[in-house]
Amino acid sequence: MRDEILEELWKIKDQIASETKEDTQAFFERLRAVELEPSHRLVNRTSSRKKQHS
Repeated sequence: MRDEILEELWKIKDQIASETKEDTQAFFERLRAVELEPSHRLVNRTSSRKKQHS
């Protein structure tokens, strides 16, 4: 079964890894920088998981 969402995430991960030349520190710095950009929306599923498990 194909999971298109996971495939897209892996594609993005591979792109960032390539941009940061496989440097783990640089990879996570890039992710943190993206989180701070106002044009990117983040999904926080923490609260929904707690509701599902309760």
